[in-house]
Amino acid sequence: MPGILGVAAAITRPADSKRYRASRRSRSELVITHTELAAIADKYNLTNNALQAFVDGILDRMIFDGEHLTDLMEPLDLGWRERRKKELALMDDLVPLLKKRAGGRMISGLNAYE
Repeated sequence: MPGILGVAAAITRPADSKRYRASRRSRSELVITHTELAAIADKYNLTNNALQAFVDGILDRMIFDGEHLTDLMEPLDLGWRERRKKELALMDDLVPLLKKRAGGRMISGLNAYE
């Protein structure tokens, strides 16, 4: 039975620390930062909370719902043509972030904006 020092040495082997750093790095790549979302929210005159709720709703269910997108844009009080342009532009910015956060899992309905 190895002593405590043997266990500590086994835990801190270089291969283990490399694996740990790699897994930590890959997890951090899946996170959409508040800064990224805030920049997008500012670009489209949306509130940070509304955009965060929209993104969280998509990622919680892994389903994109176009009606929620329309609801998100409603406070801007745009005509249907202008709203549609803004929705497409917003989704151009959000799709890569959503895909990153999904980590390879499919988000149903998102392919309409790819």
